[in-house]
Amino acid sequence: SERWNWRERVRASVCFGLLHIANIWYSFAAGIALSVTGFGFLLVYLWYYRKYRSQIIATAAAATVHALYNAIALSLIAVVLAIDIAKLL
Repeated sequence: SERWNWRERVRASVCFGLLHIANIWYSFAAGIALSVTGFGFLLVYLWYYRKYRSQIIATAAAATVHALYNAIALSLIAVVLAIDIAKLL
């Protein structure tokens, strides 16, 4: 992505979102939201790549942000499920 133009970067982000909607848990709207999130991960990658000129550091930074995003999302899902279960009891 270091040498891509902005259209190629947006296309890659849309592909990121479309790959996620292939999973039955995600709707089309969620896929679009994940495309935007994927674009954010791409921007993190590019920022670190430009700063350090290292694909390893840039990939590690983007992967760390992605993992943090996933941890927050899964935590929120767990809280919602816990509340729903508590309402049933």
